[in-house]
Amino acid sequence: MLQSFILILCCLTACRAAATSQAAVPPPATPQVYCGELPNQIYSCLKLHNIHPGVSTGNCLRTSDSCEKLSCVLREGGMLVDSKLNKTKAAEYYDNFGVENPQWAAAVTRVKAECVERDLPAQGTYLDCPAYDLMWCALTAFIKNAQPSQWSTSDKCAISKQFAASCPFCPESCFAPAVPIGSCNACYSLPRTP
Repeated sequence: MLQSFILILCCLTACRAAATSQAAVPPPATPQVYCGELPNQIYSCLKLHNIHPGVSTGNCLRTSDSCEKLSCVLREGGMLVDSKLNKTKAAEYYDNFGVENPQWAAAVTRVKAECVERDLPAQGTYLDCPAYDLMWCALTAFIKNAQPSQWSTSDKCAISKQFAASCPFCPESCFAPAVPIGSCNACYSLPRTP
């Protein structure tokens, strides 16, 4: 009888030890995503080119100020008139882009809803630059709404894909030590990690 009791006790102890060791094994860790500046390779990982109107002359490239450069591009495309966004022209441009690039149709719908049809707050450090606001908003919407098949399967693109799914998109200038009050609205509650 004593032998049976010892045998049962040994079996129970072994089963408990096995259950405890299985419970102690942590699940595999998901890779940490660090939010902040956009990864440089995010554009090549999506093959995201020419989402904004082209420039017919080099006049727009002569200035180093991003707001003036983008304003010039939109003025040449008829999307900016008297420093105001011509929403009809902008919607037409993105509609045409969607027809020419059907793989981006879902993103075009979001660009129009999020960036063209509503008045945007300052997207970067420029407080009164609708061209910059539209361009940054559109870039963000295209990347955030890309279909899984549009992402490169290269290992170097895994971080960019995770960043796009987890982080807010903030212009590089929003990471400067001094940022004007009222700017970088998309970045106020920027999480450093999701």
